[in-house]
Amino acid sequence: MTTLVMSVAPDTELREIVDLMEKKHIKRVPVVENERVVGIVTRRSLLQGFASLATTPRPTAADDGTLRDMVMAEIRKLPWTPQTSLNVVIHEGVAHLWGVILDERQRRAMCLAAENVSGIKEVHDHLVWVEPVTGISFSSPEDSRQRRLAEDLTAG
Repeated sequence: MTTLVMSVAPDTELREIVDLMEKKHIKRVPVVENERVVGIVTRRSLLQGFASLATTPRPTAADDGTLRDMVMAEIRKLPWTPQTSLNVVIHEGVAHLWGVILDERQRRAMCLAAENVSGIKEVHDHLVWVEPVTGISFSSPEDSRQRRLAEDLTAG
């Protein structure tokens, strides 16, 4: 046990405490005020403090309008996506993508872009693929499933 105890005051700068711990090769430093120990600084508490500063704060839940703007901004970053024939509707954090695409790969890319926006709970695809040469249009797989379910319910 050390006979000469190193201590710091409550208002000691953090940098000074770290320097003291490094120079004296100590793991703990008592915090003393009016000749009474009022706390202790440990390597662990320093690391926990630094770790909490290093984490990226999670954004708070955004309103639907803000989420729509964020989703549209993410989709606009994709240069080959349709810019004019696209609409995004957000309701309670659920994104609905509407519009016309000319390449089926655009569907997955835009859905992924929307899913990656913090605050989006789920994404519903209502994009219609129009084959550019023939002009034949295909509903989204999700809308096709919904239509088949509705037809089955009305037929039975």
